[in-house]
Amino acid sequence: RADGLRMWIGGDSGAGKSSAVCNVGGQAIAQGGQVVFLDCHGEGGALQTLAPHRVKAIGYGQQPVAENSVDWCMDMVREGFSLLVDLSHWVELEPSTMDIFVLTFMKALYAFRMKAPKQMLLIVEEAQNIAPGQQVGGQNENVRIFTNMLTGGRKFGLNFVLASQRPSLIDYNVVRSCNVRVFLRAIDNADWKKIKDYFPAALGVTHGSGRHDIARFRSGEAVLVSRWFPTCRVQLLEPEIRPKKFLAEFEE
Repeated sequence: RADGLRMWIGGDSGAGKSSAVCNVGGQAIAQGGQVVFLDCHGEGGALQTLAPHRVKAIGYGQQPVAENSVDWCMDMVREGFSLLVDLSHWVELEPSTMDIFVLTFMKALYAFRMKAPKQMLLIVEEAQNIAPGQQVGGQNENVRIFTNMLTGGRKFGLNFVLASQRPSLIDYNVVRSCNVRVFLRAIDNADWKKIKDYFPAALGVTHGSGRHDIARFRSGEAVLVSRWFPTCRVQLLEPEIRPKKFLAEFEE
């Protein structure tokens, strides 16, 4: 707790990344923790069912989050609710609008926690949308503030779970700032080049050949890296609440 939790979860589509995110977020909610989930996939709405009286959601097929929704979101945080924020409608169509919302919300959240420190977990799905390596427009301000929150937020109770399909697309200072890293299946060679130095030679993980090829990992199979425990290869647990894509729900 003194060091704060800063967890990175990276893996290709279908590798188990969203399940891992929902597992960590679901455990935090079930244990009475306060969670804020910036959900770029729009898959995490089902987490509300774990504690409907303590979790608020915006979006997920209902009224979508808007630029002026920051005040409502912060009111929920101040009142102690966990908050699920569906950003999926902005990711492809209006990324600049999402940048404005996220920047405004993160500034407000950090300022509030500095005045009223309390343990809480901030989850950011597809973190490369919020802290990209190739920055355009005002994104460099997003990345600067986000990195400051990662490195300084522990003093005010802020803990983080960051997830991405593409480690090569995120600002790598973000990954370096994490103290627990979960590396799931990685197929793209550019992603492998970004993460390979985290794996000790003795672990035997390779890319592109052999039975320890990270490109052939099963769903949920991961390498865990942290200074708190030896680097190891594991099979992650299934979450209590399974993530579901909006289209799958629509087809049902």
